[in-house]
Amino acid sequence: MSDWNGFYGPNAAYLLELYERYQADPDSVDAATREFFAQNGPPEDPIITAPTAETATLDVTRIVGAARLIRYIRELGHIAARIDPLGTNPPGDPGLELVSHGVTQQDLAALPAHIVRGPIASRTRNAAEGVEQLRQVYSGSIGYETDQIQDFHERAWIREHAEARTFFQNFDADRQRELLDRLSEVESFERFLHKTFPGQKRFSVEGTDMIIPVIDAIIRNAAAGGTREVVLGMAHRGRLNVLAHILGKPYSSILTEFVTPDYTKDTYLGWTGDVKYHLGARKAYRESGVSEMPITLAPNPSHLEFVNAVIEGAPAPPRNAVRAPAILKKPRRNRSPFSSTAMPPSPARVLSPRR
Repeated sequence: MSDWNGFYGPNAAYLLELYERYQADPDSVDAATREFFAQNGPPEDPIITAPTAETATLDVTRIVGAARLIRYIRELGHIAARIDPLGTNPPGDPGLELVSHGVTQQDLAALPAHIVRGPIASRTRNAAEGVEQLRQVYSGSIGYETDQIQDFHERAWIREHAEARTFFQNFDADRQRELLDRLSEVESFERFLHKTFPGQKRFSVEGTDMIIPVIDAIIRNAAAGGTREVVLGMAHRGRLNVLAHILGKPYSSILTEFVTPDYTKDTYLGWTGDVKYHLGARKAYRESGVSEMPITLAPNPSHLEFVNAVIEGAPAPPRNAVRAPAILKKPRRNRSPFSSTAMPPSPARVLSPRR
């Protein structure tokens, strides 16, 4: 079968024009085109006719199916992510399969990469390669679930950075081991509390363990960027782990509070008689090239987000200071069961130094 059969419509018309130029002057076309014409000879009339209505319909169906598959991978790819270290197969979803959208691997290979959109389109040759890279991003060892994010710009931001592999830049073996050690500290602490004090309220961080390395990175980058004070506000969940691993509160002090709280300790900033998961603490940060940067976790007797408004107004510059330090205020949001029972969410803000 002649290779001319792969062309129809505008593409076939353009190729026919090149062939006419080739017949008049072979040197008027490039070497690869000359070789093509020399091997395949003149075109057959049925090959270069415009596609039929049936062919056009099939082509549109294939394009729509590919676009739907791409959307499903971005929205539901996390269901097929292999996040179980024991190797259990993920549940997956039929919407992630080619057959559910009436397309084949050959169909995808025939479509241009730009239908995938995003950073992946610029580094792939066709839609088949783009879909494969999308699966690696959304259904690999990490799953990105973004469809619940209602703000379009926020959703687009995280998808763009996930597909561009921004989060893996400078992520060498040493950094990976450092992160593993940090997560091991977090998980071991929670397991110890669970086994040692069964049934006691502690509002475990389990399920959101990565919040500790995330806060580490925020504080480290803030210090390197010139911030001179960090104030944190959060609800109950994960507070004990934040106290231990971000504020440096000794394990012994936390464990003692499961039996008899010691309200005379320097790290205690709550009301007398308050429970351990309401308490705050303060630490002097001395890394990232700063001599000393105060980090404060505000005490919060409410399991909701009322603390957000408190930390927004808490750090005030000294009245006699000519130039007050920059302050990073970071409320950590928790989901409340009813919107009417929580304060409106406040974003993290970096305030410029006041003059």
